[in-house]
Amino acid sequence: MKTALKIGTALVAAAALASCAGMQRQSVSNLIEPPLAVARGATLAVERADVELTSSRSEFDLRGVSVTVTAGDSAQTIELGGRYLETDNDFDLGEVGVLDTNIFKKSGVDARALGVRLAKRLQDGITGAGDIRLPVNRAYPDAGEYATRKIVYDYTVTPYAASVDEGSAPLAAIFAAAPNPVTADYRLSVSVDIRSEILEILADYGYNTSSFGIMDRKPAKGDYYLTYKAYAEFSLVNARTGEVLVDEKTKQAIPLAYVEGAFELVPVKNKDAAAYSTFFRSYDFTATAEALVDRVADNLVPAFRPVYHNTVIWVKVEE
Repeated sequence: MKTALKIGTALVAAAALASCAGMQRQSVSNLIEPPLAVARGATLAVERADVELTSSRSEFDLRGVSVTVTAGDSAQTIELGGRYLETDNDFDLGEVGVLDTNIFKKSGVDARALGVRLAKRLQDGITGAGDIRLPVNRAYPDAGEYATRKIVYDYTVTPYAASVDEGSAPLAAIFAAAPNPVTADYRLSVSVDIRSEILEILADYGYNTSSFGIMDRKPAKGDYYLTYKAYAEFSLVNARTGEVLVDEKTKQAIPLAYVEGAFELVPVKNKDAAAYSTFFRSYDFTATAEALVDRVADNLVPAFRPVYHNTVIWVKVEE
């Protein structure tokens, strides 16, 4: 009987303890160091990035081309090209017709200017001239951020707020910017291949929520979408010895995104096929291309400087 009483008392105590305890979200910032200790305190020069605007598929285009066959007094004209370069089944957008490819280049986006922009943003991020905040997963903002400052998350508001912890200093950079690129201890070269095209939605499709949020406008038949993707390669070289210290094959402390891309609605109304075979070449896609290379640069920064992995965990609190 005494044993039963002791067990009963213990269960009551445990239940009371559980009733007094709760769970609460808590912001956590864990330091992530790249494998570059040997270079700490060295100077760095980032060379102008080599940005190429290329095609994502064949550009063999017969639209507007016809052949006329004459037999005696009769003639027949055959149109060799249809409305699309080809049709495809896109993972995110479903059944699509390809209206144009390498649209950034065809619309006049300046690849050289993109390379200058990317190099400057990369140099600023690596050497500490600017703060970096990079989503761990762009598709899932709740996954947290990599940043050069600590981030605090507030879940008492909807949508939740993420702000810089004003009490935390930015992390010290490994590299200093070289006053003169010629005398830099290390040189970083970057090459980026950007592919872009215009797609027409051919059928309404069961769109997945990983690409479109619950409240997002879903693509509809007849919509036009710009889709683009950037592939980055890089090499950090000792300027004196030529030794490659880090490149895109080097194992990193965190997974880095060497491929970056997205798609976005182009808000124009459906028109005839003849106009739309070249219509988008008169569009200005510069702002989109600039935002893309900014993301490419930010993605690479954690390979060359410390960052915090900012996230939220659940902790038990006593009431």
